[in-house]
Amino acid sequence: MARFRDELLLASLIALAAVILLRGLGNDSLGFPDADRILMDSVFLRDLLVDLPLADPIGYTKDYFVQYPALSIGYRPPFFPFVAALLQLLVGPEMWATRLALFGFVLVGVASSYFWIRRHYGPWPAWGATALWLTTPYLAQWGWYTMAELTVLSMALLAANLFDKYLAEGKPALLYWSVLAVALAAWTKQTALFLLPWFAAMALAEGRFLEILRRREAWIAAFGLGVLLAPLVAMTLMLGDLNIEQSVGGTNRWTLANWTVRLKTILHHLTPPLLALSVVGAIWAGLKRDRHGLPFALLIVVVYGVFSYISGKNDRYPIFWVPAFALFAVLPFHFLSQRLPAKATVPALALGVGVLAAYQGSLAFTKTPSYATGYKEAAAYVLDSSETPIVFVDAYNNGYFTYFMRALDQGRSMVVLRGDKLLSSSAINMATKVEVHAEGRQEIEEIFRSLGVSLIVVEERNYTGLDIHDELRRFLKTDSFELVQTIPIHSNRTVSVLADFPPLGGQDLLVYRYKDAKTLTSGVVSLRLPVVGQTLSVDMETMMERRRAHP
Repeated sequence: MARFRDELLLASLIALAAVILLRGLGNDSLGFPDADRILMDSVFLRDLLVDLPLADPIGYTKDYFVQYPALSIGYRPPFFPFVAALLQLLVGPEMWATRLALFGFVLVGVASSYFWIRRHYGPWPAWGATALWLTTPYLAQWGWYTMAELTVLSMALLAANLFDKYLAEGKPALLYWSVLAVALAAWTKQTALFLLPWFAAMALAEGRFLEILRRREAWIAAFGLGVLLAPLVAMTLMLGDLNIEQSVGGTNRWTLANWTVRLKTILHHLTPPLLALSVVGAIWAGLKRDRHGLPFALLIVVVYGVFSYISGKNDRYPIFWVPAFALFAVLPFHFLSQRLPAKATVPALALGVGVLAAYQGSLAFTKTPSYATGYKEAAAYVLDSSETPIVFVDAYNNGYFTYFMRALDQGRSMVVLRGDKLLSSSAINMATKVEVHAEGRQEIEEIFRSLGVSLIVVEERNYTGLDIHDELRRFLKTDSFELVQTIPIHSNRTVSVLADFPPLGGQDLLVYRYKDAKTLTSGVVSLRLPVVGQTLSVDMETMMERRRAHP
């Protein structure tokens, strides 16, 4: 009977997750900054698995980045894109396949959350807490794009469930599995390394920290974790300049303003009723001296401390505490239901949690997902019309254009050149580590001629704030070019938090033909990659020859 109940509750949570997270699954206009890079990482790994360039994997990777300059591997770990790539092997480089892979991670997180909380409070509070964090609008939105937030949260919940079970049962195998889960979580996103101080705090709170350190399995697990994380550490040191800067850089770490940022983040992560109920639940649990709530309280404290300490203050980083807040929000219903007759216990808790989950779900569905149209159409036009295998794009939304150039081109015949790599470069946003690489029309035309550019795709607006990109647009209006296609951009996406900054929508994608285009590509492409502190240089003719070796 208990097993059937667990299966039924898990099935309802899976159905809830599907309704909330798989919204617009087949709509490939949905998009978000960073999601395009993670999407292209998965496509790259899919192509890597298909081609298996064992003779020169480094050269293959460099060529691929020059051909499709929208990758973030090196800055971001590859575990989520790798899992998505495995699914794409079956269906091709489809955006919906990557979102389905994300949903697979969430199923692991849902099951882990349920069994972890059930161990402490029973099945119905476990069901309620999991339903509440699933329907939290802030978390729900990350299922609509190919973002890593829900994947790393799910892996963290898997690790938490395994380590908590190890503390309860003491079986060495559980510690080994929890270490593997921690490593995979870190290979999903480095922010998951907060798990290590949290697990240490949990062991200390149980009074078993020194006892565990004296066990043989603890040293085996520590060694195994070191081996599993060593390549990630090396990759971050080599290619993660900005990651390191976001973690340990900055000079205002010990100010009051810094340590209040994450208190404000709570207001972004939680709905007001969930926050209010979680405060009541935490206080009630404290008054009852309920030790079962201690791991969840420690989770909130450690997440607050770690993500207040590091320099990066993106709201997405500390999402790991949302399930803990959800658990405390369920406790008032749980404690009240214990005072009711046995037959009324479950209905009372289910009703209270159900109303809140329905309210949160309705908020999630009233939020329109971020979208932008026109880029797929532009890519299709380029593939049908280009006289050479080279297209030049200068656009804020260049990552999705690059993805569509690859997704629509089964033969991978085209090369995408980005204006914000060749004319200028920056890291992550348009104001970080900015460099200008071209001075005027003569250098722009030299790029077009030496690299065999036939078509140029630009957004009407220049979002970089750099004159060289305005000069490009002025140059395109001269007699050297012909406007061959105008595609309207429909979008609700913003480009900047500044109120007077123009949005992405309400403009056109313009496709120009360079009248003096060369059919033979030559020259060297040098891409500055300030996000990883590297410059990548590839000879175009050599790259095209190698590309033909992997048709």
